[in-house]
Amino acid sequence: MAKDAQETMQQAEEQVDDVTIEKETEDVKDPADTPDETIQQEEEESPLDRIIRKRTKGPTIVREEVIGEDGQSVEFSVKVGVKEMFDFLMYYNYHSFSGVLGMLISVCSGVALLMFHNSLDSLTNFILVILFLIYIVINPILIWNRASKQIRSSDVFKYSMDYILGSKGFNVTQRGQELFRVPWDKVFRVKDTGKCLIIYLSRVNVYILPKEQLASKKADVLQMIRANTKKGTVKVRR
Repeated sequence: MAKDAQETMQQAEEQVDDVTIEKETEDVKDPADTPDETIQQEEEESPLDRIIRKRTKGPTIVREEVIGEDGQSVEFSVKVGVKEMFDFLMYYNYHSFSGVLGMLISVCSGVALLMFHNSLDSLTNFILVILFLIYIVINPILIWNRASKQIRSSDVFKYSMDYILGSKGFNVTQRGQELFRVPWDKVFRVKDTGKCLIIYLSRVNVYILPKEQLASKKADVLQMIRANTKKGTVKVRR
């Protein structure tokens, strides 16, 4: 009798063990059957969110990280559109050596066309017209199209950018997330295009600040930059 009871208890324990093992097996899923959460998250992200994720090392920057012991800061928001991008690209192209040379050729061609078109054959006049139009008309149209394409193709330019300038540097946030953080020693030039202030980190890495949107804060922005960069960095019309 005791032996039968012992065998019954042993069978019951084995059944419990089988149920436990089976349950554990059901709970553990094959990694191959589980979607990669990181990949899935990246696929669902917009281009702007992807930029933010790649460039943000943590939560949104706190003010103290760019504001020095003096506690001074300048804060503003700007939105770069087609006009501002066109203004920068025109300045960039026409203040380079090739741009200046091209403008010189166009102007000389126009002068020659006005002065000598009666004494020149039709082919020469045609060539002079083309040379005149290249940098006076055609190139600006191409630059406008390029500016428009850049603005439309990037989600970054769809929203305003919020700047905080302090004695340690400046940072740029958008929709509550940090995009860029720049110490002042990375800035090598600040120029004025007439419509925008351009902060250069390199010849192609720039920050565009439309002066119309800066309004009364333009002077404070320039003062903050001058106070924290090397002498001669700021090349701005007064």
